[in-house]
Amino acid sequence: MFKRVQEAEEKWRGAQALIEQIKVTFSEKEGELEDKMEELKRQQEKELFNLSQDNYILQAKLNSFEETNKKQRWLHFGETTDPVTEEKLKQIQKEIQEQETLLQGYQQENERLYNQVKHLQEQNKKNEERMFKENQNLFSELASLKEQMHKSRFLSQGVDDPEPSRNQNFTDLLAELRAAQKEKNSLLEDIKRLKQDRQALEVDLEKMRKERDQAKDQIAYATGEKLYEIKILQETHKQEISRLQKRLQWYAENQELLDKDAIRLKEANEEIEKLKLEVEKLKSESGSPSIQQKIRLK
Repeated sequence: MFKRVQEAEEKWRGAQALIEQIKVTFSEKEGELEDKMEELKRQQEKELFNLSQDNYILQAKLNSFEETNKKQRWLHFGETTDPVTEEKLKQIQKEIQEQETLLQGYQQENERLYNQVKHLQEQNKKNEERMFKENQNLFSELASLKEQMHKSRFLSQGVDDPEPSRNQNFTDLLAELRAAQKEKNSLLEDIKRLKQDRQALEVDLEKMRKERDQAKDQIAYATGEKLYEIKILQETHKQEISRLQKRLQWYAENQELLDKDAIRLKEANEEIEKLKLEVEKLKSESGSPSIQQKIRLK
C-alpha cells in the first residue's frame, strides 16, 4: 500500500509542477498582450487627436478660401470665362471621381474588417459555450467523486482494506487535474490566435494610413485648386476618423472578451485549488492511525 501511495504522490507532484509552469506561462503571455493592447490604444487616441486638429485647421482654411472666392467673383463680375479655369475644373472633377473610387475601396476594406471581427466574436462565443460545458462537467465529476468518497468511507467501516478505493480516488483526482491542464492549454491557444489577428489588423491599419497619405499627396499635386483639395481632404479625414473610432470600439470589445477569459481562468484555478484540497485530504486520511494500525496487523 505504501508503494501505491508513493506512486500517487509522485504523480500528484508532477501534475502540480506542470500546472505551476502553465500558470507562469499564461501570466507572462497575458501581460504581454495587455501591454500591447494599451500601447495600440494610446496610438489610436493620438491619431484621432491629430486628425481632429487637422480637421479644425482645414475648416478654418476652407472658410478663408470661400470668403476669398466670394470677393474674387465680385471683382470679376461680368468678365468672360477663362478656358484655363474650365480645364482645371475638369481635371479637379476627374480627381474627385478618383477619390470617390478610393473611398469605395476604403469602404470595402472596412466591410472586410467588420466581417473578420464578427467571425472572431462568433469564435469567442463558441469558446465560452465550450468552457461553460466543460466547467459543468467538471462540477458534475467532482460531485460524483465526492459521492464515491462518501460511499468508500461507508464501506471501509465493514472491510479490512480500503486501499483499492483510495487508489481509485487518487486516480480520479489526477484525471481531473489533467482535464484542467487541457483547458488551460486551450485558453492559451485562443489568446495566441487573438494576438495574431490583432497583428494582422495593425498591418491593415498601417496600409490604410499609407494609402490615405498617398491620396492626399496626389490631390495636392494634381488639382492646383486649394478649395476643392480642402473639401476632399476634409471628407477623407471624416471617413478616417469614423474608421478609427470603429476600430477603437472593436479593441474595447476585444479587451472585454479577454477580461471574460481571464475570469474563467480564475474560476478554473479556484477549481484546481479545491481539487488540491481533496487530494491533501485523501493523503491525510491514508496516513491516519487506523490505517497504519491495519498495516501493522498485516
